[in-house]
Amino acid sequence: MLTDTSANWRHYLALGLFAILVYFYFKSFAGAVIATGLYLLLATLNALSMTPQKITYWFSINSIESPNIPIVSLVVFVTFLVLNFDTLFNIYLDYKEVKAKRKT
Repeated sequence: MLTDTSANWRHYLALGLFAILVYFYFKSFAGAVIATGLYLLLATLNALSMTPQKITYWFSINSIESPNIPIVSLVVFVTFLVLNFDTLFNIYLDYKEVKAKRKT
């Protein structure tokens, strides 16, 4: 409120989706982990903003450029993947097991 930074639609979208995440945490842990990963992926792809200022980076290889990537969101997303790798892998294996049982 004391600076010239103001909220835009990406900030409001992040807040709304965060409220949905809270609901998922009370409903189902597996759903919450997947929803959190999707939330952080959207933040990494710059579809929503979790920080007051949008500090983005991009890189170029030959003439192919990447989209602008918020470095804070990327670090949080990679940390989430590292910390929840076992949980995500177990969710995937459970899904494959249920799919195999449906076929037989």
